[in-house]
Amino acid sequence: MADSTRDSSLAALTALHRAGRLDEAQVGYEAWLLEAPASSLALAGLAAIHAQRGDFVKALDHYARALKSNPANADAHRQKGIVLCKLGRLEEAIECLNRAIELKPDSFVAYNNRAVVLKALERFDDAVADYDRAIAINSEYLSAWKNRGITLRALNRLDECIASYDRALEIDPDDAQIWNYRGHVLRQQGRLADSLASYQEAVRIRPDYAEAHYNQSIVLREFGRHAEAIECCDRATALVPDYADAWWNKAEMLVLTGDFENGWAMFEWRWKSDRHGKEFRDVGKPLWLGDGPLEGKRLLLNVDGGLGDVIQFCRYVPLLVRQGAQVIVEAQEGLIPLLRESFDAIELTPYLKPLPEFDCHCPQMSLPGAFRQSVDQLTADLPYLRAPALLREAWAAKLGPKTRPRIGLVWSGGNLHYKGQEHRSIPLEQMKSLLTNDAEFHCLQKEILESDRAALASLPIQTWEAELHDFAETAALIAQMDLVISVDTAVGHLTGAMGQQVWIILPFDPDMRWMLNRTDTPWYPDVMHLFRQPSLGDWATPLARVREEMLRWIG
Repeated sequence: MADSTRDSSLAALTALHRAGRLDEAQVGYEAWLLEAPASSLALAGLAAIHAQRGDFVKALDHYARALKSNPANADAHRQKGIVLCKLGRLEEAIECLNRAIELKPDSFVAYNNRAVVLKALERFDDAVADYDRAIAINSEYLSAWKNRGITLRALNRLDECIASYDRALEIDPDDAQIWNYRGHVLRQQGRLADSLASYQEAVRIRPDYAEAHYNQSIVLREFGRHAEAIECCDRATALVPDYADAWWNKAEMLVLTGDFENGWAMFEWRWKSDRHGKEFRDVGKPLWLGDGPLEGKRLLLNVDGGLGDVIQFCRYVPLLVRQGAQVIVEAQEGLIPLLRESFDAIELTPYLKPLPEFDCHCPQMSLPGAFRQSVDQLTADLPYLRAPALLREAWAAKLGPKTRPRIGLVWSGGNLHYKGQEHRSIPLEQMKSLLTNDAEFHCLQKEILESDRAALASLPIQTWEAELHDFAETAALIAQMDLVISVDTAVGHLTGAMGQQVWIILPFDPDMRWMLNRTDTPWYPDVMHLFRQPSLGDWATPLARVREEMLRWIG
C-alpha cells in the first residue's frame, strides 16, 4: 500500500473513532495492525478505545506497545499517563506526563492532565502551577480554568476559585457543571443568595441535572423555604430514583416540619448516601426496625450519631425492655458510667470495640422510625438519666452553699471538629451579654476553644473542664444548677434527659429534631425552652430574649 493511501486510510479510522463509532474503528485498527503490527498510531488508537470502554489494563498494554514502536509519541505518553491515573498508579502517571511534556512542551492538555494527577496526590500548589502553565499557553482552555477552580477550593482559596470559575464561564456560559461547582463555593462563603442563583442557572441550562436540583434544596432549606426545598428533592429523585442524599434531605425536612411518620421512615436512606453510608457498619446480624417480636432476643442499639444522639434516643430502652428484649447499648466511653447508673438490666458495650453476641440490631437514630411515633406519641418519661449519688454529693460539697441562682452555660459544641460547629456555636463575646451579678455562672463545656481561654480568664464564669472526665461527672455538676443555657449540644440533651430546666438557643436552620416555630419540644416536655434565631446569623435577638427571661426568672 502506498504511503499516501496508508495515511488516508488511517485518517479515516481516526475520524470513525472521533465520531464515536468505536466498534467500526476497533475493527479497522485491528485489521491495520495485521498488516503493520508496529504501527504506533494504530496501537495508540486501539488503546484509546479500550480506555473509553473502561478496560484500562488492555489500554495500558497497547500504549506500552505503541511507545515501544515510537518512543517519541508524545500523545501516547500523555494518554498512558491518564490510564495509569485511572488505575491509581499516580507516580507512574506523573512520569509519563513528564515525558509527554518534554517531547511537546507547548501541550497545554498535558499540563492539565499532569495537574489532575498532582491534585489526586494532594500536591495542590503544584497542580495550580500546572493549570497556570496550561492557561499561559491557551488562555481559552476551559478544562484548565474549571479544574484550577476545583483545586483552589481544596486550598481554601475561595475568592480565586470563584474567579477561575467565572473565567471558565466567560468561555462557555452554558457549562452547567461549572455553575453547580460555583454554587458550592458561594455557599461555603456564606453567600447563599448567590449560591442559589448559581444552582438555578445550572438547572436552567440542564433541567435534568439532578445534583443541581438537590443542591438547590440545601440552600432553600437554609433559607427556611422548606416547601420549595422538598420540591427540589422530589425533582432530583424523579431524575435519579436512588438519589440517597436527596431522599435523606427530604426526610430531615419532613421531620423538621412535623411529619414524623414519613420523615423517620425515609431517614433510612442515609445509609445509602456517600456522606453517611461510610459510617454504616455491617454487624452481620439482621436489622430490626420495629418489624418483629423482640421477646427473648438480644437487641444491639448501635451508635450512628454523636453523643447527644445517644443521650436523646436511649429514652427508648425501657420500651424495648418491656417488649422482652435483652438490650445492649453501644455508647462512647464517656457515656458508659452515666448509662450504667441510669438503666437497670441492660448491657453496655464501648463504641467501636468488639461486640458481644446479639441477635439483631437497630441504629439508635432509627428508633423513632422503628416505633412509628407521631409528634404526639413521643416517649418522654423524664427523667430517664441520673447522675450517681456519690458524684452529686461531691459536687455539692465542691461548690459549697448556694448564695445565688446557679446557671450552667454552653456556647460551643464539644466536638471541635464537627462540620456544623460554627453553625450552632455562639461567640463567647456575644454569650457574655447574659452575665449578671445576680447569678453564679458555670461553664459546662469539657472542650474550650483556645481563642476563648483568654476572655474566660477575665469573666465571672467558673470553668471545670479538667474535672469533667465523663458524662457522669457532667451530670453531677448539672444537678447543682438551677438552670442551664446551652446551644444545641449533648449537654443540652443531658440536662433535658435529667428532667432539669434547660434553655436551648438554636440557629435559624436547626437540626430536624427541634422542628419549627415552637418554643417547646415534645422530646423534653416542660423542662426545655427553645430560643431561635429569626434570621441567618442573628444571635443577638435570641440572646436578648434569653437575658430578658433570665432576669425575670432570677427575680
